[in-house]
Amino acid sequence: MMVLKAYLFGCMGAMAVIGAVYYVVQNDRQMKQRKRTRADEKHALQLLQQIKRDQEAIRKDLDSIDSIRDSKKREYMLAQCNELLLRLLERLDAIRPREAIVQEHDQATAFEEERMQHIKKRKRQIIQSIQRDFDRVDQCKQVLP
Repeated sequence: MMVLKAYLFGCMGAMAVIGAVYYVVQNDRQMKQRKRTRADEKHALQLLQQIKRDQEAIRKDLDSIDSIRDSKKREYMLAQCNELLLRLLERLDAIRPREAIVQEHDQATAFEEERMQHIKKRKRQIIQSIQRDFDRVDQCKQVLP
């Protein structure tokens, strides 16, 4: 009987150790996944920030168009701004939040979904801003003599 009790306590102890090890391993995997997700999000946001900086440079060119008197030069600058804005949209299109965040598995966790929504929100804001710049280019083209 004593041996049976010792065996049962040994089994219960082993099960407790196995459960604790399992918990630690799962927790470690989750932390590593969150760390990768944050790094991937940071990379995507850096790309979006670079696009935003390039857009600001184009916006400065648009601001300087009003001071240009030569209609040919103005027309050239407007065409160049239009082309550069199109390229920015192409670069934005290349940034896909799901592919940037979820790489190893099909289902996204709640944390990954939250990060994807953050990237999508920033991307939408930049697209709307670029659209306003396109509208401004169109208005400047209408004013051309």
